[in-house]
Amino acid sequence: MLTNITPKKVPQAVYRVMKQETKQQGRNLNARIIGVLESATAELERRRRMPGLRKESRRFAESLLPVEVGALVIRQDRGRMRIALRFFMSELHCVQCLKERGLT
Repeated sequence: MLTNITPKKVPQAVYRVMKQETKQQGRNLNARIIGVLESATAELERRRRMPGLRKESRRFAESLLPVEVGALVIRQDRGRMRIALRFFMSELHCVQCLKERGLT
């Protein structure tokens, strides 16, 4: 449902700037005022939600491993991958050798 409101005692300077801006954009004053009100309410809503988002962000940051531990885990994984790759390559080489010698 849409509601009508009537702003009163709008400063002349504010009116002039709004009117000039709407003329440049090819919009009407009412549409511009509604746009400004929507932007302002979105900003108010964002600020209202900000403390909760900060808490959530802090909780997430605390759940992460410290950088040193994370780096250690990554290094260990890389080491395991290198070992697995070497093993695979040696197995592949053995299979190729057997095929070349006609043993498979």
